[in-house]
Amino acid sequence: MKLSESLHAALEQRGWRLPEAARKLAAAGTSATGPIGVHGSDAALHLVQLASSRSGVRLRARSTVTFDEGSGSEARIASLRSALRRGRFSGRRAVAALEGSDVKLMVFDQLGGESEAEAAAVLRLVEERFDEPVDRLVIDYLPIRDLDEGQERHSALVAVAHEDVVIERLEGLRSAGLQVDALEIAPTATRRLVSALGSRGREENAMVLYAGHRRGHLIVLWGRRLVLYRELEFGADEVEERVAKALELDPGEAAEMMRRHGVAPPAPGEASSVSAASYEVAETIGEILKPSFYQLADQLERARIYTASRARGAAPDRAYLLGGFACWPGADRLLASLGPLPVHTLDPAATLGFEAPEADGEAAVAAGLALRGVLDDG
Repeated sequence: MKLSESLHAALEQRGWRLPEAARKLAAAGTSATGPIGVHGSDAALHLVQLASSRSGVRLRARSTVTFDEGSGSEARIASLRSALRRGRFSGRRAVAALEGSDVKLMVFDQLGGESEAEAAAVLRLVEERFDEPVDRLVIDYLPIRDLDEGQERHSALVAVAHEDVVIERLEGLRSAGLQVDALEIAPTATRRLVSALGSRGREENAMVLYAGHRRGHLIVLWGRRLVLYRELEFGADEVEERVAKALELDPGEAAEMMRRHGVAPPAPGEASSVSAASYEVAETIGEILKPSFYQLADQLERARIYTASRARGAAPDRAYLLGGFACWPGADRLLASLGPLPVHTLDPAATLGFEAPEADGEAAVAAGLALRGVLDDG
């Protein structure tokens, strides 16, 4: 997310000097370290740093910071500082994401024309939706391109955040020692990560389902172009609470059970390595979640049909899961069983080809942020 001029002024009054956006680091024949991708919620932050060289992308550092419920800002800053030291991150440049209630995402239709006129139209529409002056908001937008070449107008994904909230987030990161190059939103980082597949010789046309803590989103990517965005009434916390209620457990216990046993029984070839008890637990959780996953499968099918109608019959190759989905083994298998598309949990290590100790799809958005300047110019 770009910072508005009003936010720049407000930050400068507090002594801030935001650096210029990261330049492209992947110079031929050199090894360069990118910024630290920072993404998470009030409960945890994921930190990922990547490095580029002639041989490709490698993981430079990785850490997760968890926070106790009700912990104050000073305790959170101290935890983040400690994680940065333990993780042996190089430098303190960072790209962070606004998440959850910090940012409102909306789709505005029928935009077009010159860039200045389009930006003015976005500002007018935001002003109509929000009962406060736009100079107190941080606003940015990402075009949603129509696959019908005959269309002159298009939609846009518009991100709106309150200036005070953005300043508070930036101040927290600065207090922990981070120097923020840029703020983004999860769909932008997701697009960059999936597009990285194309940099390895495969142009991906894919649907991506992201489960945040309270809400999620579905996006369709056509190569590097965002062609569809839909907000989903689907969040990881709600899913875990549903399992907790059905099994009469504490939500924390339900979440741990889903992580340990999964949300769908193993595939036939893998079943022999799983205990009968674990198989039964996964099967039970899968039955509890099937109604929710049927709704997700329906959303995927609707998006597939819409995309095919705009792309002369072509359709996305596959669907990827990230965010909360990555915590639940078998989520991709359960969703694939309910629809026509191959479904995969998006693990940045497997996606980018670097080695990691284990699958780490939950940090996918942080990896997408960390790619800013490593594989592109931002």
